[in-house]
Amino acid sequence: MAQQTLILEPAVITQTCYNCKETKPIIEFRKRKSRKSGYGTLCKSCQRLQSLEYTRRNYEKEKARWTTKNLKRRDDEMFQKRRLKRAKERYREMHPKTPKIGYHWTDELDNKLRENIHLTWSELGDLFPNRTHQALRTRCNKLKLNHLSDCQILRARLEAKGKRKCTICGHPKLIERFYKNNYQCKECMKEYRQRPEVKKAKRKRQLNGCAYKRAYTYIKRGQGNGRKPLSKGTTLKYVLKLAKQQDHKSAISGKSLNKTWTPNDDANNPSIDRIDNNKGYEQGNIHWVTTQENKMRRDYPLTEFYEICKQITEHQTKL
Repeated sequence: MAQQTLILEPAVITQTCYNCKETKPIIEFRKRKSRKSGYGTLCKSCQRLQSLEYTRRNYEKEKARWTTKNLKRRDDEMFQKRRLKRAKERYREMHPKTPKIGYHWTDELDNKLRENIHLTWSELGDLFPNRTHQALRTRCNKLKLNHLSDCQILRARLEAKGKRKCTICGHPKLIERFYKNNYQCKECMKEYRQRPEVKKAKRKRQLNGCAYKRAYTYIKRGQGNGRKPLSKGTTLKYVLKLAKQQDHKSAISGKSLNKTWTPNDDANNPSIDRIDNNKGYEQGNIHWVTTQENKMRRDYPLTEFYEICKQITEHQTKL
């Protein structure tokens, strides 16, 4: 007859809560050495509610107590060390260390890298699955291998097929549809140049080195310094139109004016001059002359200035 083993389950010790009057297992009570049973009279849930109620009634007192306690903890170096140690332990539990795998470069791998240096980094990564892109770059530098960028490699491959990728639309097209040494196709460039913001920027660039704009800005910025002001109608557009009407020549001597500002060339650089010095810079009272002529005339009326020039030339011819 086979022997039967009798398994006795341990008896569950219970205790009645003093507050809620419910009988619960002993594990639902906190330990307390001062009592004979070794456990407190209140269950954990009742004790928690009692603690919250006390905190609500004595909020300021509890706040001051915890502030003092936290200040002491902050100054306690041992507490901070224990706290840091616990934080590191929790981090290591969540992020366990993985063993580092060492990859050694052999002559065979180096030769393989030299043969495939014309590939892109992603393609090299597929050939060497255990190496990162940074490891491959480091090895290329150590072996003094000149590796082009992925963009240059892909461009060279397309150009070998007689094509080029447009940087605006992103489509590969025949090289004949591109300008020389340009990566924007003719169709996209034509559409791009028709945009109003591009036209405006182009006009602004053209005017930045314009001698007429420089002379106009010089007059405009000097207003209020004893100089006659510019009238509302005397705009940059008007003075540029006036220069075109004069065929880009001086109204006094007929000399050709510089369209681009040239330093130390007052004999050809343009300047705005008033016909009648008693009036301001207004429409119908200005014309384009050279900077040298404007300096020579100063405040003389035109008829008097012409008479002085005539007398000088007559005297010089007699000599």
